[in-house]
Amino acid sequence: MTRWALPLVLAALLSGSCGPEAPETPPPAAPGVWFVAGEEHGYLEPCGCTRPQLGGLARKGTAVDGAPLLENGDLVRQGGRLSELKFETFLLALSEIGCVCLNIGEGDLELGIDFLKSAAGMANFPLLSANLLDEAGERIFAPTADFELDGRAVRVIGVLDPALAPGAKVADPERIVAKIIEGTAAGTEIIVLFHGPREGALRIANRERRAAAVIYAHGIGEPAVDSERLFTPGDRSRWMVRAGEVPEVIDLSEDLEDHPAMRRAMTTYVARLAREDLLARMNPMAPAEHGGYKGDAACTTCHEQEARAHHASRHARAITSLEKTGREVDPDCVSCHVTGYGQKTGFTSTLETPALARVGCESCHGPAADHIESPATHPPADARTACRSCHTEDTDPGFSFEKKWPVIAHRGPIRE
Repeated sequence: MTRWALPLVLAALLSGSCGPEAPETPPPAAPGVWFVAGEEHGYLEPCGCTRPQLGGLARKGTAVDGAPLLENGDLVRQGGRLSELKFETFLLALSEIGCVCLNIGEGDLELGIDFLKSAAGMANFPLLSANLLDEAGERIFAPTADFELDGRAVRVIGVLDPALAPGAKVADPERIVAKIIEGTAAGTEIIVLFHGPREGALRIANRERRAAAVIYAHGIGEPAVDSERLFTPGDRSRWMVRAGEVPEVIDLSEDLEDHPAMRRAMTTYVARLAREDLLARMNPMAPAEHGGYKGDAACTTCHEQEARAHHASRHARAITSLEKTGREVDPDCVSCHVTGYGQKTGFTSTLETPALARVGCESCHGPAADHIESPATHPPADARTACRSCHTEDTDPGFSFEKKWPVIAHRGPIRE
């Protein structure tokens, strides 16, 4: 088999403890096999609070096993420092596992062109966009990436749907793809990464019969193989498509061992979160609602029986599960493991607000200050709605309020 392996980049940044190495990995990819992923949306790894969950860099590295990997954009979906750290982590990690290129999506553009150009130096693969132009009408990023696959020359063309970036100067993707293909040597296999909906990719596939595959990505959700030439890997990197003679969807499930280099990348990412104190920096601190948060002790005064039931639940110990993995510094995780993160009277840190360092009464029922001041003023939140704010399809697949409510149900007499 001809293996595709890109050289390591900035390996020192990814060094560190990663736990025990996987005892075994899947068989090497067959000759001529390549993979495509996209629309990670900042999803570096599964939440981990419930199982099973799909996705994550650690499983992706194992599944790829050194074969060429094409990324079709939106490693992140918004701007800000947290997304910048995620984007950089993706670039470093993907460099370790044979990524050929990243086709820029509109989510990546939220980071800004200057940042993307600077971050590109961290990767040993190019960032692509054949039709994203500067004010002078010149390309900002590389239009294509070339590699060899089982002795064949392959050219990847990356384009963006103009409708997804109304504030940018984006040329017609169909015209650009046609021009690049026209200038590509005969015998070179063509793969088009189209960051946009299926309809645009289908037009390119129908027009450019020389393209061996056209991959689309934008708001897709689950993966789809429409034909041998038209497919999408879905979003949040929960799946990939293994392409070759017949494209096949690959679940990034718990059956895949974690790739050691990807675990090191995640260890480095968490260390950077702690070093930059992102938990405090990313706290939006919105104005307090309904008088603000008071903590469980204020509720216990009148709701003693309910408080005992709650204190015996896993909700009351939610922060400890993060502390065991070091993720108590991660804003993405902390928001669902404490009370009131993001409001001025809510959680800020375990040292400053220890009474809110759990999923407390007010996590489900809402800020209680107004209710404590005037008991006739009912807490603002509905428990069913509150549950779904954290128990989403991504973090808790198959969650059922009806089944879970009896586990935490608590109701008793109010002590006067």
